[in-house]
Amino acid sequence: MTLCGFESNIINIYGEKGKAWLNELPKLIDQISLRLELHDLNPISNLIAKFT
Repeated sequence: MTLCGFESNIINIYGEKGKAWLNELPKLIDQISLRLELHDLNPISNLIAKFT
């Protein structure tokens, strides 16, 4: 499996907790989008996580 930069950064920073969060992310997005009545959400292909 090839990880995108965002996934790699989250795992490098947070380790196993980051992996668990990434696994739950689709479910979290679904829950939040239903609550806020958001529609037609699309992933951002070049998303990165950078903390300074």
